[in-house]
Amino acid sequence: MRPPPLAELLVSAGSYPAEFVKDMRKIDAALPEGLPRVDRLTPSSAHRALACALSLACQTQNIANIELGRAGILAMPTKWVAARIVPVAMAVLDFGDEWEFRRFLELLGLIDCRLARAFIAGVKVGLAEDLREAVDDVLVILGDG
Repeated sequence: MRPPPLAELLVSAGSYPAEFVKDMRKIDAALPEGLPRVDRLTPSSAHRALACALSLACQTQNIANIELGRAGILAMPTKWVAARIVPVAMAVLDFGDEWEFRRFLELLGLIDCRLARAFIAGVKVGLAEDLREAVDDVLVILGDG
């Protein structure tokens, strides 16, 4: 499910948005408001911003954090994200963990259905049963199941 826009989430009550802002500002003072221009940061800072948002989107259990991470990534330039997200995810996430894997697949579907389908096609063979189930569930969401 698509999260609310990042700007809307950042003004919501609670400690999660404040922590997200603090973590992003450690990377660059222009973040998170500058996420739509993340491609103009130094490559290292841009990579760290993507990794930070990806970690929230896929590794956390609280829906507020998941939505913040997803909204942060969706605020970034789509083509830039599409070109970088898989290698960053492979370095940051544990694809053996069903929930991290599932959230990553869902996120790919939000970014670009073709990207999600291409990733799934590349990893589907040889997956453990719980990961295959995650793939099948996401394919249904994408209209392919």
